[in-house]
Amino acid sequence: MRLPNQHNRKAILKGTVQIVALGFFVCAFAGIGLAQRTTSVATAALRVKTEPGAKIWLNNIYFGTAGTNGELTVKLPPKAPIEVRVRAAGFAPAAVKAGTQRTVTVALKRTDDAAELAFQAAERQASIDRREAIELFEKAIELRPAFVEAHLARARNLIETGDYIEAETSLAAARKAAPSLPEISAIAGRLYREEGDFVKAEAEFERALADGMGFQPEALTGLGMLYADRAETPRGEDSLAATLEYYSLAEENLRKAIEQLAGAPDAKVVFQYLGRLLERQGKAAEAIELYQKVLEIFPDSVEATAVRSFIEQLRRPQ
Repeated sequence: MRLPNQHNRKAILKGTVQIVALGFFVCAFAGIGLAQRTTSVATAALRVKTEPGAKIWLNNIYFGTAGTNGELTVKLPPKAPIEVRVRAAGFAPAAVKAGTQRTVTVALKRTDDAAELAFQAAERQASIDRREAIELFEKAIELRPAFVEAHLARARNLIETGDYIEAETSLAAARKAAPSLPEISAIAGRLYREEGDFVKAEAEFERALADGMGFQPEALTGLGMLYADRAETPRGEDSLAATLEYYSLAEENLRKAIEQLAGAPDAKVVFQYLGRLLERQGKAAEAIELYQKVLEIFPDSVEATAVRSFIEQLRRPQ
């Protein structure tokens, strides 16, 4: 089957791993609470009130930034229990349990914690100068050696620069401080996938899911991409069954990731990756259904126009 609008698809999905990783990097928060162990989605919107410009996570998944009024309304949050975590420049991070209430206020306190402020500066710098950001993360670690979030952020940025050895060093330091934190294994799985080590990558992603009691959308996304890689690796004529099995595993894990991400921004990227995977298998009807779901959840997103064009092209006679 010829992929419609192939150039645009490549533009959208080029570096999908990096795009997904960026979103999860922004959501880095050490510690896994019971609120994370959910794969269902709530039906009512959730409003978070905090400091203007604050970054907001629900169950350790990044959902956006508070507006100038200090509020963010999440139209499709995860199902309760929900843990709301917030971080803003110049403030100490904070977290509260949402319970059944649909408006949650997270009060932040100013901080002079040098390690936290160095970490915040590094996050801001990461989109400007990655090398300088890495140095700032190292400063935060020097000030607080067991700063797990800083170790993980440093590892993510090192992976982006191709410095896998140093990234492994950061992951080892994080694992020493928090042995069962699922995010560590999710990042390690990505690192090994980048290196082309399927066995180690799969093992790390599976460990992330075991530590997270089945909840770890980054690991699920990683497994989906890993199995898609395997499905599309050239083999002999007798490997059709294995190819189909890998495609099936890829779809299964990507769908689980989408379910866990709910209405988070990263879900759009995983939706599109899965849609392309379905198209490559000639499953046009399923791809259309998936793209329609994207429009239902994210009707006003910048990707909506492109997604509508995908649907139109798939409906045309081939």
